[in-house]
Amino acid sequence: MLLTYTRDPATNTWQNNTAVPGQTISDHALWLDLWQPTIDEDRFLESILKIEVPTREDMREIEPSSRLYTENGVCVMTTSLLVGVDTPTPGVTPITFILAPNRFCTIRYNEPSSINLFAGRLLRQPNNLLLAEDLFLTLLDVVVDRLADVLENHGHALDTLCNDVFAANTDPTQRQSASAKARDLQQVLRKLGSIGNVVSMARESLVSIGRLLSFVGPAGDAWLKAESQAHIKTLIRDVRFLGEYGDAINTKINFLLDATLGLIDIQQTQSVKILSIASVVFLPPTLIASIFGMNFQHIPGLDHPLGFAMAMIAIVLAGIMPYLYFYRQGL
Repeated sequence: MLLTYTRDPATNTWQNNTAVPGQTISDHALWLDLWQPTIDEDRFLESILKIEVPTREDMREIEPSSRLYTENGVCVMTTSLLVGVDTPTPGVTPITFILAPNRFCTIRYNEPSSINLFAGRLLRQPNNLLLAEDLFLTLLDVVVDRLADVLENHGHALDTLCNDVFAANTDPTQRQSASAKARDLQQVLRKLGSIGNVVSMARESLVSIGRLLSFVGPAGDAWLKAESQAHIKTLIRDVRFLGEYGDAINTKINFLLDATLGLIDIQQTQSVKILSIASVVFLPPTLIASIFGMNFQHIPGLDHPLGFAMAMIAIVLAGIMPYLYFYRQGL
């Protein structure tokens, strides 16, 4: 589907329409949004831009030369955007931006929320986006802001998770069974994996956008206005800062992962210690019972009237004494 976004100069508002291959496109249609295009729509866009439009397979290439290039003075840039953050299966999808002096085009096979958010704002609010480069850079602003929100939200979630992990193990009023603690720590590992996965994909998007911004400035230097070049530099600084913030989150994830695994090891050690103490406590009574349970004819004390009572007292004392020793040692 090919959507065209046309600006009304009188009201500074935008309208979108669905274009059909072969239809005449207005010169005021600065943004052409190609979503899950057919072959005919690809050919139609190529006839408008006078360049070869990347296919879905081309967009999946990872080489910079295949993702960032110019053709007939038109910048063709493919970047990776985060999608599905609020779903159980987030991912990264390639998006192609085509920037010409008089046109801005997007080619996508998925629906990143940032593009939908930008399109909604464009249609609802009057604005002064007069050129294709204004649309392009404003859209990148929305994309970067969205990634910043994702990193911020997951950073806060990580802080909450960190407080919960350590508070649950330092607060004496919170008593849990060993199995409940194990289940909680397993849930922490799952949450850490989920947060780390999204942060990693957000970092991938930021790296891809950073490369795009470093490319488009020099590539469009002949026709990009000075304000746009300054805007690009601001976006590069924002992307660099967000990348550093993402690295800090990853560092904290690794710290919390190590701490959680350490707590799991402590729990396992505690379980082994309990079993070891139990075996030591019951070993002397078992030894005494085994001695008097031998099938020999002559064992001292078997014929004594108080032999059974004396054996039971010895068994009890043999069990109590190791227990008192471990109790005094605080084990």
